[in-house]
Amino acid sequence: MKAAEVALTPPGDARPAFKGDIELLRAVVAKQFGARAAAELSPADKVIVLNRTPALDRADEVVVDGFVLGLLHFNLRRMRLEFSLKLEGARRVAEAGGAKWVRVDEGAVEPIINGSSVLAPGVTAVDSTIEAGDDVYVTDSSGQAIAVGHAKMDAGEITSQRRGMAVRVRQKERPRDAQILQGGQSWVEAIEVNRLAIKSYEDRAKRFIADVVERHPDRPCTVALSGGKDSLATLLLVKDVVKDPKILFVDTGLEFPETIEHTERVARGLGAELITEHAEDAFWQAFEYFGPPGRDYRWCCKTCKLGPTAKLIRERFPEGCITFLGQRKYESDQRFRQPRIWENPWVPGQIGVSPIKDWAAMYVWLYLLSKGAEANQLYHDGLERIGCWLCPSSELWEFGFVDKKHPELWRRWKNILQKWARDAGYSNGWVEHGFWRWQGLPSGQLRLAQELGVGVAPTRRKTAEKLGYKLVAGFSPCKDGRTSAEGSFDGSLDVARVGSMLKTLGKAMSSEKLGVAKVGMDGVEVQVYGTGRFRVLAQDEKGVMRGVDWLVKAVVRAERCVGCGVCVGKCKPGAISLVNGRAYINDACTRCLNCYEYCPVLYF
Repeated sequence: MKAAEVALTPPGDARPAFKGDIELLRAVVAKQFGARAAAELSPADKVIVLNRTPALDRADEVVVDGFVLGLLHFNLRRMRLEFSLKLEGARRVAEAGGAKWVRVDEGAVEPIINGSSVLAPGVTAVDSTIEAGDDVYVTDSSGQAIAVGHAKMDAGEITSQRRGMAVRVRQKERPRDAQILQGGQSWVEAIEVNRLAIKSYEDRAKRFIADVVERHPDRPCTVALSGGKDSLATLLLVKDVVKDPKILFVDTGLEFPETIEHTERVARGLGAELITEHAEDAFWQAFEYFGPPGRDYRWCCKTCKLGPTAKLIRERFPEGCITFLGQRKYESDQRFRQPRIWENPWVPGQIGVSPIKDWAAMYVWLYLLSKGAEANQLYHDGLERIGCWLCPSSELWEFGFVDKKHPELWRRWKNILQKWARDAGYSNGWVEHGFWRWQGLPSGQLRLAQELGVGVAPTRRKTAEKLGYKLVAGFSPCKDGRTSAEGSFDGSLDVARVGSMLKTLGKAMSSEKLGVAKVGMDGVEVQVYGTGRFRVLAQDEKGVMRGVDWLVKAVVRAERCVGCGVCVGKCKPGAISLVNGRAYINDACTRCLNCYEYCPVLYF
């Protein structure tokens, strides 16, 4: 048996269809086209491949016998999974006597082949179950498929109308039989015919790993295990090259139970040490301040992933480490551009390495299957990617998966999200259609919201109250020739916390008894009181405003700290620690101000 290349929609990051995928595919096809059609499009004795394509939500090409039979996609307008036929799929559905057909007379065949839509006068018969918007296939008088498209009318309208478009054609070809191959294929055979390619990928990755380790002999080797297939493949590769690598797992507090169980089982099976860092309830605490995370507003990664990772590296690997990660270029534009070796700006001391950056998903799966590796159960249940169960980068249909798999988890999030939406003035559709996943909707989602009539602009923005301040108009001259300005924050301040944070700016002191904190920095003096009032003195107005700017940043950090720990990881002198879930500064601070650059409270 020989392997053959299949033309897929770019980027062509195909994957095997597992049990959950196949069951879902059959259910969707059976509902639209009938049980016999479902059996033809997802045969039990053949290899089925899925290929994700660009779309607003889930859209997977379904490949059988080397042909793309159709697209399994989530219809955001109808809020359900549907199957859109390609012509090879339509031929198989037609031969199985499947539903959703439109038959035309011989005079209409040639115009359709030449690019015309199906007009009502040319229709001779139609399946009675067709509704406007349904995916349908068009046959000639002998019943052979010649086109696929969307019905523009209900079945009754098509048969009663003497004019108008009945079907908008998406693809058309001259009639021919379906190209159905003999069954009996399996993934065991797929591995065998691709064995040389798998071995080539494996050998190159191992040579790369060995080279990285040789160039950093003093750095301990670790592998970040996320619960996904890519990190599992990376772990197996590293385990064959490096003796006793440590496995790192960050429990964000939003992990699937299956993921936690999987990582523990993998570590036990390999006899490797699993080092776990827990974010606990960091997400839920930070939510009160930031509101829902978004694809363009991913504060959750900082508070739940990067902060705990920095803490783990700092405590367990104070001299730094190499961390091998299962990141691939096909996953995102950012990862496509990222080099195979980099220093993590959010996690000091960590050198990140991607041994499988150039691997397509199919080679990852073939490698794992060839090794007999046990992947996360969620893949077999039908989930394509493994991550936080409420990740805003998830597709809308995935949230339905979570609701079905773990209703208690989704119920909690949905209740919190709906309350936030009500307080912010958003409609319920904003939650139901997943528009909460962006701060500013991209054009495609904005058009969808407009079509659905879902308001996406809030009457007011709902987050925990931001800390505002007012500056008294004008500057005051002082007797010593300096200039001063006075102002006040919106509320009272915790003098101890503010005094601690002011140490990042200069020599500071604070007195809870007197209710005041002070700091001097580069010719600027600042006094801030527990009442919220403050005074800034400097040589000129420019110096005063510089002092006000830094004071505001320090006070916001002190008062609105969510305890994510990102600043702790960025502090090389180790001057920052978390006390009762807040960042406190000790006298080791060198005032480099690096911690301000990465604080999510300031920049989200």
